[in-house]
Amino acid sequence: MAPPRASNGYIAPVRIGVTLWIIALILTVTGLVSALRYRVVIGAVLIVTGLALGLLSGDHLG
Repeated sequence: MAPPRASNGYIAPVRIGVTLWIIALILTVTGLVSALRYRVVIGAVLIVTGLALGLLSGDHLG
């Protein structure tokens, strides 16, 4: 198994996927908190962005 970062600059796809998934989770939770604080438009944008990024990160997770 290759190390997460080899000498040629290669980054393992799983590491990219996990990083994107964590960012997606943060965006989604922030969107939910914004929606609960009556900032519906900002919350909706953050939720949709977080869910889309979460779906895209699934390609890297395998």
